[in-house]
Parts: sequence; C-alpha cells; structure tokens
Amino acid sequence: MLHFILELALERLEREIQRTKERYPQATYIGIADGATSNWSFLKGHTSEHILDFYHATGYLRAVAVALYPRTERLSIISG
Repeated sequence: MLHFILELALERLEREIQRTKERYPQATYIGIADGATSNWSFLKGHTSEHILDFYHATGYLRAVAVALYPRTERLSIISG
C-alpha cells in the first residue's frame, strides 16, 4: 500500500514539474534534497543543479569537526 501511495505522489509531482517547465521554459531548475540516493535519481531527470539541504550539510560538517578536533580542543576554541 505504501509503495502505491508513493507512486501516486511521484506521478503527481512529475505532472506539476511538467506544468511548471511548460509555463517557465527558460528557468533554471535546481533540486534541493538530503543525501538519499533516490532523491538525487529523481531530481537528475528534472533539474540542472543539485544542492544538499542546509540541515544535512551542517550535519556532515559537524561530523568532520568532531573527527578533526578532540572534545577538549573544541571546548577551548568555543571558549575563546
């Protein structure tokens, strides 16, 4: 049942994208999504630019910061 609902939602989204592109043929279409592969697979067919949303991008940056700076060093940077 869930698969059927998802399929209907994607069909509706496809129609809306088509209507928008017919109305604004010269526009640049940008896809914004999280890191899920299915999102990018879908957006690739409809958009020319792809952007990772802010929430997920900052999550990846936080993971890098934690890996690069031990907790005590992070605290000293924050404390000034």
